[in-house]
Amino acid sequence: MLISSKTDLSRAESLRGNVILHGDKGIGKRMIAEQLAGAWLGVQPEEIFRHPDFALLEPDGSGIKKEQIDEMAETFSVRPSIAKKRVFLIDDASSMNAVCANALLKPLEDNSPWTAFILVAHGPMIDTIRSRCLEVRVATPSEDELRAYLGGQVNEVCLLAANGRVGLYRQLSGKKDYLDEMSRFLTALNSMRNKGEILSATGALKEKDKSFYNDRFDAVEMEGFLNLLQGLFFRHMMALASGNPDEEHPLVRGGALTHLYDLMAAEKVWAELEKCRKLRARNKFSRNDMFSLVAVLAGRG
Repeated sequence: MLISSKTDLSRAESLRGNVILHGDKGIGKRMIAEQLAGAWLGVQPEEIFRHPDFALLEPDGSGIKKEQIDEMAETFSVRPSIAKKRVFLIDDASSMNAVCANALLKPLEDNSPWTAFILVAHGPMIDTIRSRCLEVRVATPSEDELRAYLGGQVNEVCLLAANGRVGLYRQLSGKKDYLDEMSRFLTALNSMRNKGEILSATGALKEKDKSFYNDRFDAVEMEGFLNLLQGLFFRHMMALASGNPDEEHPLVRGGALTHLYDLMAAEKVWAELEKCRKLRARNKFSRNDMFSLVAVLAGRG
């Protein structure tokens, strides 16, 4: 059921009550929620959508709407048909606004003996919702845990770009042109004679260069690119700090990155990547921010 060994579902599995599964987006919370619902209903996860005592609520557009809660509320008092409880799964529950969340308070508080709620949350929930549920933190799996979960032949570039998120891995793994581009980028990164060649590798030589990553990549692809760089530079800083070159990520071990960036330069890149990550989380990452990152990578920032 679990990708990460750090996630503890023991209480939730026995509770059969109101549960919030929260953690980073794309790390498998929805999958866990479906498996938990199946366990509570006594069926396999893939069978829950045909089960008469299961209901799913997903965002309508940008988030869950109050009208959706009101419509579902008509069934909150209905006793289960064949299971011991009716199970309501609400995906992306953190997208609810205050009005919508308040509409859910009473059924959560009533804690009916024949209803159970599973809320999947990518972000914070209001305290009044949290106080009525058991909270389970779903841990982001390590690269090795995700590799083991995926099994079979794993794309190592995609794995690093996914940053432990099975959902992101699956999205990126279907983007052949993008993965080919990332492979070309790594080839360029490993063979650079100087840091300035990163400008050509990312299409940032000219202001209106049509090959500039920020203009060619969609939001998912850009997230993968930033994750890829963060993973590489994290391992690079570990290798520099320990003096052990085997700490370098296998994708760049022995390549130009390992000798072009000393610890001070690597820390500057890492700080710029952290800034980019925070801007992305607030949907404020811009073309200029990408130029700033490339400038730091080129040793000009």
